[in-house]
Amino acid sequence: MSPVLQRQKEQLDAAAALASAPVAGPPVYNISLGADLANILRPGPIVAPEPLALAQPSVMLLHPSRSLGTDMILSDFCQLYDLDDSIRTKFEQHGYKRSQHLRHVQLSDLAEMELKLGEVAALKDAVDLWSDAAAQ
Repeated sequence: MSPVLQRQKEQLDAAAALASAPVAGPPVYNISLGADLANILRPGPIVAPEPLALAQPSVMLLHPSRSLGTDMILSDFCQLYDLDDSIRTKFEQHGYKRSQHLRHVQLSDLAEMELKLGEVAALKDAVDLWSDAAAQ
């Protein structure tokens, strides 16, 4: 047989062999994604925000986040911040003489000294104005 015919015969035999072989489909890829993928669209748990440090109440008249203002005698403090004489008198009756002593006053002490609610509010405002917020 001639070489040309032999080559044609080989090509026909190869084509016939491919036609009779089982046809394989496209490749298949198996990927494991885990259980977390199923929850990807679900919202996470709601977490309450941390409260601010300044929002926590203090038991002291002078909040710990504030520093002392200028030291002065209590009568000058009351006059400067327009506090009634009744407030000055109650503090002096309990031995307070200077504005620096206000750092040791607890809010429960004000009730014990029989300050009225309005007097307590006026005193808190005065202490806030007197003290400096730059502490810490």
